[in-house]
This record gives sequence, structure tokens and C-alpha cells, in this order.
Amino acid sequence: MRLTVAVVTLLAAAAAFDVEDLPPIDTIADQINSGQVPAERVAEMARDGQVPIEYMMDVKHSLTPEAKRREAGDDEYEYYEEEPEEPELEPESEPEPEQPEVEPSRGEPATYLEPEEAPAEPRLRAGQATAGDGRLREDGTGGGGGGSSDGGVIPVPRPGDVIDDVSALRILGFYSRQESQVCTGRFQNLYNFYTADRTLGPTKVDAEVEYLRLWREFATNATNLDLSSLDRTDLVELFMVLKHGGVSMLSDQDLRELVTAMTNLETTFAGAKICDYFEKSRCNLNLYKDVRVKLASSTNRNELLHYWVTWRNQLSRNSPRLYGTYVRLLDAAAKLHNSKSNAWDLVMYPYAHGNMRDLLSQLERIWEKEISPMYWQLHTYARYRLRERYGSDAVPERGAIPAHLLGSLEADDWSPLEHLLQPVANASRLDFHRRCMDHNVEVRDLRREAGVLYTRLGLNGTLIDDAMYSKLNVAAPGSDSVLFLPRVLDRCYSTYRKQIAIAIYPTNTTLSDYIELVELSGTVHKFNERAQSMFADNFGFPYKDREGFRGYGLDLAIGGARALAAVSPRGLSSMLGFQSLSDNNGTQLNLQMAHMLKLLPRIAASMAALRWQADVMTGSVPESEYNSKWWEYKKVYQGVSPPEARDETHFDAFADGTLTLPSYHIRRLVGGLAMFSVHKYHCRMYGDVNEPLSQCAILDNLQLGVNIRNVLVKGNSKPFGDQLMQLTGQAQLSGQAMVEQLQPVTEWLVQFNNAVSSRSSSDGGAWRRPMQPFN
Repeated sequence: MRLTVAVVTLLAAAAAFDVEDLPPIDTIADQINSGQVPAERVAEMARDGQVPIEYMMDVKHSLTPEAKRREAGDDEYEYYEEEPEEPELEPESEPEPEQPEVEPSRGEPATYLEPEEAPAEPRLRAGQATAGDGRLREDGTGGGGGGSSDGGVIPVPRPGDVIDDVSALRILGFYSRQESQVCTGRFQNLYNFYTADRTLGPTKVDAEVEYLRLWREFATNATNLDLSSLDRTDLVELFMVLKHGGVSMLSDQDLRELVTAMTNLETTFAGAKICDYFEKSRCNLNLYKDVRVKLASSTNRNELLHYWVTWRNQLSRNSPRLYGTYVRLLDAAAKLHNSKSNAWDLVMYPYAHGNMRDLLSQLERIWEKEISPMYWQLHTYARYRLRERYGSDAVPERGAIPAHLLGSLEADDWSPLEHLLQPVANASRLDFHRRCMDHNVEVRDLRREAGVLYTRLGLNGTLIDDAMYSKLNVAAPGSDSVLFLPRVLDRCYSTYRKQIAIAIYPTNTTLSDYIELVELSGTVHKFNERAQSMFADNFGFPYKDREGFRGYGLDLAIGGARALAAVSPRGLSSMLGFQSLSDNNGTQLNLQMAHMLKLLPRIAASMAALRWQADVMTGSVPESEYNSKWWEYKKVYQGVSPPEARDETHFDAFADGTLTLPSYHIRRLVGGLAMFSVHKYHCRMYGDVNEPLSQCAILDNLQLGVNIRNVLVKGNSKPFGDQLMQLTGQAQLSGQAMVEQLQPVTEWLVQFNNAVSSRSSSDGGAWRRPMQPFN
């Protein structure tokens, strides 16, 4: 093959080992991609140390997948591997006949899974040898005798083993193939359990335990390595994370007990059915497609009370015991890392690792000084209007609002009260659902436009079609789905061309659901962008998203900022074709109130839930006080109370199912607070600096897309403050951007509250017991 100028220059520079004379990375990469430069020769030079490894790694990052395969040359240095095409996912048609029923039914005790001791799986541990040469082949089997130089063999790390960058990449490539195989099987089992048949609990438990055991093996092996010879800081970071195995470090029996407890909680939630208020014999109502809709649409206070109370009562049996088991085993796992740690330390590990050990104190400060003054103004106004609607015998003049009257299960979304609480009655209001109906906008249209908000910035699109979504419609008639919350299921980066994650989306055309659609699309794009990045990094190891190393929640902040752009007047007009709202003050106040009703109550609800969760997991709240403390914190942060007496036979903290997602509320708080700062920074950096934030909508800007991609790709591999700085221009969380954007409607609330009462409108401080700050 005729050598090009670029490769001749490379060879000459290598001979003299003159780094400054090496050709530009883009030049050599382009010529390798086109086949002009023999990739095998370049790879050989890297292996022989003729060119710096850092230079060669940078070149490989710019290669196409085909070029990477050519560059690999042999199995020993194969960093990129194309996996076979996967068959389309289909839910299993029938459960295994021997699998026990896990579903609890109305009026009958639930049949719960019992943890069983799993047989030990014969995996090699650090320092163990096989009957042959003591090395693992790339398929996970032991090496044969004779000390073969087979390039497909990976050394098992032994205590004190020193590794360099090249051997680290080889080990990670092996780990990646192992992890991908086990994770893909796990995903299939989770998918079937969550979307098709909740009696598949035992299969789901087996898959989860197998996956956690693999991570325990990775952590054990990583602990034995000497990292002092690694030059690449990203590799050092990765192995340091691998050493922290999280819950996977528990024994096999404890792992099975932990996963079984959480699976039983999920099936309890999914199997709960209650009776209709008017049709007493119709007893098949579930949360997602029935209860939440009725709580949002009804104005009959007796009907609201029925659904609120009956749903919670249906979930209380055995749930506190199961959650207590979960907390106990999390605590045991934490103590395996540090005898002074507790379950909450394990949940908060990603933030402590990201130099945010004081995050809870920061959240408390932001809530008290910046957010709660706005919230209590909204609370006072809502109580006044609800008292007008339901009467003085239903709503007190002062104090907490009965929680069943606020339009959602946990009083965390007051969007259903938009018509009641609009500031200016004779001005236009958003009324998102009505506008969708008028413009024939369906949920599939909202899904598509939520994705377009990202692809218009140059980000990778999602590859999930409507056929796949139809299988995930948890509100469909006859749905037996366990997925009671919108969430994203990780598809384990199975191949370069296939979808990376599946999002379980809301299924209604409301403003609240549209905002969640946009936020969830941000999380899907996080998986997509990181997957592309990992394949570019060759070793492709998914440490940024897996056990013990979840995202900070900044993907939700990005999603929230995109949602603010989407629901601005220009965004609604451009994305959904809605006629532009009039630009008068009354209309703008009504639009801001719609945003406030969605966003402020969920911050208050997550503050209450987070405080309860932290106190339970640190041991401050025993199981015997779960429910009383729950309502104490709900009153302090949200100003809501139960409509009837609730005691410790109830477990109201489990009403919305979020306890099965331990980082749900911390991520929602970080995302909810930072989204306004992200939106403000984007508008000032890439938009018109003189435009009001409530009017700003940056829909097409490739440079903004680059900013977002950089944050999504890096995830927790960079400190929280660094990531926040890139997104917002500041290294600390703040609520000031939210205060600024909602200032006009907040001022209106103050004036209204002062006009209808001579007392201070912020009467929350007169009846709430102050909380002690987070430690």
C-alpha cells in the first residue's frame, strides 16, 4: 500500500520520538478511516511503544467502528467489538408453571416471595488459578494448559498487580463484555416483569442477584490492583469507582433477601386494586390509569376522600416490614465499606464522591431562604380558594390543607387546580389539555416533540418507535404493568445501532405530563450520548450509569430547562402549533401560575420525602414511627395533613411507590432547582440577553447542544461543581433563577393574600414546627 504524507510523517516522528512533529490527530484519523493509512501498522507502533499511548488513544477516539476493527488487528488488542443483532423484545407469553404467584389481590393476603439461598456460582476470584495457566479467556472460561500466548486471554488480577494504561484497557474490555452479557439478560427479565407479567418476580430476582454478584467480582478484583502506573486519569477514576461495589458487596443470601424485599414492594404496589366510589362492585381500579386521574379531575370531596384513603389502606399490609428489611440490608452493605457508615451514606455516595458531602444542608438552606417564601404564598392562596370551593368545614382558615384536595396523590402537583387558581379570570390561560384536544395533539405527538427538542440541538435521536411504546402503555386497558412511575430502563448499551434505553412515559396530554416527557427525554439522551462516548472510548465500560454510581440529577435539570423552553409561548407555537398567547400581563401571570403549580409543590414534597428517607436510613426514625414522622415532615415542608387519622398500622410513605427508587427525590430536587439556573444560563449565553426568561425559548443552537452533550457524557466522572459550572456558570446550587422567573406571579400572590387578610400571609411559620438542619 502506498504510504501517504501523514503516515510518512508519523513514522519519521516516531523514529525520532519527537511528539511535536506528529501529524494532527484529525489528519491521521481521517486517513485511517478512508483506508489510505494501514491501521495495522499504526496499532503495531502503539503496541511497540514507538508513539505515545496518549496520542494513539486520541486517534482511536476519532475512528469509525469499521476502522477500529481494522486497527485492532488481533483479539488481544481488540478494543471494539460489534455484538450480534438482538431479536426484538417480546414479553414472555406465559410464566413458568413452578413460579409462585406474587400478586396481592383485594381482600386477600398477598403471596410474597421468600428469599432462597442461591448456589454459589463458580466464578474466578482474584488470585485464583485454573487447572491450566490461571488466566481467564474472553468468554469467561478458564485458560487451557501449556501457557498459550493466545491473544484472547486476560490475566486475572492478583493482590498487588501493577497495571499500566494498556493492560487496564484490556481488563476493562473483558469486564465490559462480561457485564454486557449479564446486563442484557437482566434487562430482558426486568422488561418482562415490569411491562407484562408481575408473577415473573422469581425470575427477576435471579437476574438481579446474578448482576449484582458480577459487580461484586469486579469490585473485588479492582481492589487488588496497583494503580500507581496509570497515566490516564479517567482510568484511575474508573477503577476507584469499581472498588466501591455498593450493595453488591453483600453476601449471596443478603443480596437475595434485599432484591426479594424490593420486588415484593413493587408487586404489592402493582397488584393493588380498589373499588370505584360510585360503582361499588367495580373493584379493578389501579393507580396509574384510574386513581390519579380521579384525584385530578373530581371536585367531589367525598369521592376524593374515598380514593385517597382506600388506596393507601390497600398498600399498608406488610409494606413497612419489607421496607425495614431493605433499609437494614442497605445499612449492612454500607458498614462493609466503613463500620461507621449507614444506609443513607450508601445512597448519598455519588454526591460525596463528587465533592458534595454537604448537599443536604445546601438544599435545606435554599428551601428556607429562597423557595419556601414563594411556596407559602402559593399555599395561603390555594387554601383560600379551596375554602371557597369546599367550605369552612372542609378547609381550615389557617394551617395545613387536607392533602386529598390538591389534585395529586402526594400533593406534589397542583396542576389540576389551574382553573381554580388562575390569577386573572378574564385573561387567557394555558389550559394545555384543552389546547391539545383542539389541535388534535396526541400523546405520541408529545413524545415525538419532546425528542425533537434535543435533536434540534444536534444531539443523538432515540430509535424507539410507536410499536415499542404501545407495549409500555401502563394506562392501557388490561395492562398488568408493574411500572407505576415514568422511568427509563437501561438497555445495557447492547449494540452501537440499537436503542440504548427505553422510557416509560406518561400517557396523558396534560401540561404536567408534557413536562415529564421532556425531562425523561433528557435522561434517555443521557444514555444515548454516553453510549456513543463509551464506544468512542473503545473500552466501553458502563461505570457512569450502573450500580453505586448514578447520575447527579443534572440530566433532569437539562430536561427541565428544555421543558421551560418548550412551554414558553414561542415553544408552544413552534413545537406544537398552538396559537401564541397574548402578551398582556394577565396572560403572562396565568402562564407563570401554571408553571408554579407544577414545579413548586413537587420541590416541597421531595424535601419532606428526602428528610424522612434520610432520618429512616440513619436510624433516627424506627419502623414503629414510620407513619407519624412521615406526616410530621409533610406538614412542616408541604403544609398538608391527612384528611383522617393515620397511625402506625398504615404506611403512607409508600403511596406513590417512589420508595423503590432510593435516589428519586434527591435527583428530583437537584434537577428541579437547577433547571431554572440552566435555562437562565442558556438564554443569556445563546439567546437574547434582553428577553425575559419567561419568553426565552432556544430551540435551534448546535453550540448549546455541545454544552449539553459534554455534561451528559461526563456524568459523575467529574465533580458536581464542575458539571454545574458548565451548565449554569456557577459551582453551587441556587434557587435565585427560579425566584427571578416566578417573581411577577409571586408579587401578585403577596398582594392578593395581603388584600384578603390583615394578618401576615406567610402564616406557615406560625404553626409549623421548625426542623433541625441536616447534619
